[in-house]
Amino acid sequence: MRGICIALLGSFLCVGSSGADDKNEDKAPDQNKLYGFWEVLKSDEYPQLSTAEFKKKRLVRTYSRDGATTEMKFDYTLEGNKLTTTIDTGGKVTIKTMTIKTLTDTSLILVDDKGKTEELRQKKQ
Repeated sequence: MRGICIALLGSFLCVGSSGADDKNEDKAPDQNKLYGFWEVLKSDEYPQLSTAEFKKKRLVRTYSRDGATTEMKFDYTLEGNKLTTTIDTGGKVTIKTMTIKTLTDTSLILVDDKGKTEELRQKKQ
């Protein structure tokens, strides 16, 4: 009887530990949470409070520097937690891949391949 209890306990532990693996950080975020307007809180590339609007397959970045407003349009794909943006600026194509570390209803944190972090919050429209 004692052997059966030990065997059952061992099987429960195995099942419990396999469930922990399901919370892998490579897990795909809910893409629907990405859609909408976001404000930049912290970024090495974009000024604070500039915006990022995620549409289906299109990202529009708007920011102001020195009194001039700039709008950039990117195509993007989302595979797992990898967000890849592509922009064509006069024949020069730039591709950038970022990892989504956090995506909730109100918070988006991206990390690029150089370790630079960008923090955004959902902007109410």
